[in-house]
Amino acid sequence: MSVQDELRAALGGYDLEAAWEWLAPVLPQHPLTLRNHRYAFKRYLDHARLDHADVLRPDPEFLSAYLLTFRSLDPGHARSLFSRLRGLYKAFRQLGVIPSTYDPLLGLPVPRLDVQPGEARRHFDDEEVGRLLTHADGPEERCLILLGSHAGLKSGEVCALQWSGVQLTEASLNVHGRAVPKNGPLDGALRDWARKHGGLLATGTVFAYKETYVVNTRLHRLCARAGVRYRPFTALRSAYALRLWQTTHDPRIMVEQLGIGSLKAVEAYMRMEKLE
Repeated sequence: MSVQDELRAALGGYDLEAAWEWLAPVLPQHPLTLRNHRYAFKRYLDHARLDHADVLRPDPEFLSAYLLTFRSLDPGHARSLFSRLRGLYKAFRQLGVIPSTYDPLLGLPVPRLDVQPGEARRHFDDEEVGRLLTHADGPEERCLILLGSHAGLKSGEVCALQWSGVQLTEASLNVHGRAVPKNGPLDGALRDWARKHGGLLATGTVFAYKETYVVNTRLHRLCARAGVRYRPFTALRSAYALRLWQTTHDPRIMVEQLGIGSLKAVEAYMRMEKLE
């Protein structure tokens, strides 16, 4: 079997280790750069596996959805991931597994990665959140949507949330030491999901998500089912934050419930309110 055949087989099976053996030698060899390339490749390969995408001939819709996940990241991190993705396809061309003139990223709209604080906070409106909940596949997805839209959690906080922090017998979540109120729909969804994990005896993390991009992948699929334009998970948090600001107009409450430490972030929601 040729190098090309072995690499194609590894990528077809989303086998990170087997594919990396062929890719690593043709990438920049500085240890830190190589480590960053591996991280970016793993992230992309995991995303492709979840969508059953062909890494060598990716569908433009899949690539566009993947690039949209960058918008929830720090701009520097997002720029690095995009650069590594370009480097990955350059390596594929060098290894001969795709034609030398083929670049699946060519012509795709690249998400803006240099936005000012608050500028990228697009939010789902109430009607869209309702449609997402209607099309949610069981209590897990309902919890996911409600933790963003009714509690304002970040995708990283969703991944790290423990059953002990859910506090099923209390009126609030414990998220990194801050108390976040639970309303009726969120409390009910969490109780339904807890029943599948031992009820009041549930332990460990609430979800099996290891990386934040998995949260955005689940949301992307749900948006497709519900006929709602996809936006990253942060747009659910922004929906909650905007309602919280409209209800309280109190920066102190915003800081306490959202876990933000900058007044500039609160000012962003003030600007969003004016655009409503």
